[in-house]
Formats: sequence, structure tokens, C-alpha cells
Amino acid sequence: MKHIGPIEHPIEVENKEVVMFKFDYFEIDEKRYATCYLGELEEEGSLMIRIESACIFGHVFGVVRCDCGY
Repeated sequence: MKHIGPIEHPIEVENKEVVMFKFDYFEIDEKRYATCYLGELEEEGSLMIRIESACIFGHVFGVVRCDCGY
């Protein structure tokens, strides 16, 4: 398993507010996974998640220069 992160990255959200998100990147059995979250992850408690099966940059963040061909 290859793991990179967490890496902090600013993302503009509603009302032009900039929020620092954390990203982690994983490679497991030649498959790639990315996580994006706010705050701190804890071992206990509930966690709301969104599973994205395609390009995180084009579908989630709306990046128009993404090469996935949204």
C-alpha cells in the first residue's frame, strides 16, 4: 500500500469563503483511492461520506480543465 497525506489544500466554497480541506491518496493492489475531508478523523462516532466512482476533480470540484472529459 502506498499512502500520501494528509495534504492541506484551500478550496473556495459558498460566498467566496476559502476552507482548508485535507486530502489523502492511497494505492492498494494497483487501484487508486482519494479522500477529502474537513476537521479531524476520529476512531469513534459517525462519519458522513460521499463515494465518487469517477474523477473527483471533474465531478466533485467542477474543474473544467480536467482530462477525464466530464
